[in-house]
Amino acid sequence: MLSLSTILRPWQWGSDKCTWCSTSDFRQLRAHMRDSAPLRMDELRAAYNDIASALADEDIPFAVVGGYAIIAYGADRGRMTQDIDFFVNGRPRDLIKVLRRHPGVMIMEESCRANYFRVYYLLPSSNGSLRYVGIDFTLIPSSALDLREYQGYTDDRTRVLTLNALVEAKLEAFYVSGAAKDRNDIFNLVSKYGTHIKSKRQNQERVNFFLEHCGFMYEARQILEFVLRQ
Repeated sequence: MLSLSTILRPWQWGSDKCTWCSTSDFRQLRAHMRDSAPLRMDELRAAYNDIASALADEDIPFAVVGGYAIIAYGADRGRMTQDIDFFVNGRPRDLIKVLRRHPGVMIMEESCRANYFRVYYLLPSSNGSLRYVGIDFTLIPSSALDLREYQGYTDDRTRVLTLNALVEAKLEAFYVSGAAKDRNDIFNLVSKYGTHIKSKRQNQERVNFFLEHCGFMYEARQILEFVLRQ
């Protein structure tokens, strides 16, 4: 019978050990065992606290981007997410040192690339179902970016990208994906914090693409144009 104990395998990188499973095995397990109930905020917070504490203990610079950052900024009170996205200033080996201390974290075999990891933070489940938070790490080399310039804090607890960097990242994400959630995140950030956004930081090609595809009524586009092109 397929279960966590049958799909998890030890994985060693030098002296560092953690646990991984193949994508195909995990998909099969998820199809039969996944708890489809939406994640609660306390579950997301628990996953963030564990991962953030482990990164901080290893002195690895990081900041949160994506939906969890939008929630932390309070730009959309109805926003929820099923994963947490981290920008990390470090190497794959550094990240594995962090993850190996958490037996409740699974690494997906095929997701381990030079600059990206997709892992799953397992949550307690009372009915034996599979419940987890997806954790995405984008590894930013020190030579490419001093992440300290991008770190901000919101709600006194969450280390997120600064407002300008988050808008920049969301504009890039929307340019690549065209996803409605990225479009809505940009709109909500700009609507709430427009006067604090330094438009000169933003890539004008990305700004123009967003304004052409934002799909909002004319008055809303006028506000966004004023903020992003001032």
